Amino acid sequence: MNRVAVLAFALVLAGVSKSSQSLAANDEGRDLAYCKLSVYGVEKDGTINPKRVLGPEHVKSIQAVDEPPSLGAVDVEWIVKLTREGGKLNRAYSASNIGNQIALFCNGHEVSRPYIADESGDEFVIF
Repeated sequence: MNRVAVLAFALVLAGVSKSSQSLAANDEGRDLAYCKLSVYGVEKDGTINPKRVLGPEHVKSIQAVDEPPSLGAVDVEWIVKLTREGGKLNRAYSASNIGNQIALFCNGHEVSRPYIADESGDEFVIF
């Protein structure tokens, strides 16, 4: 199975978790067509690390998906595809931060705080 599809950035170790904030495709400036996605690490105390892990320049595309057949009943909201450089950064960061939380921002709005469940590369899903 492709590690990219192994729910890289979005599964909680004990199951699937959604942020309290929606990842809706059209909500408060988070329209996927205009989303400039940025990813930051989250410290153990819940504060966001100011050093960005990934930025808009690392994102090739973001696609909204309701129910991909490979994931069954799991509600996937976005599939994010990264550039080659973004994939390298994502692989290195995710491999060394399994079990840690990240913060995802779309146009400066925080949209999710998932946990890293496994190493990922040039593609990941957000629940």
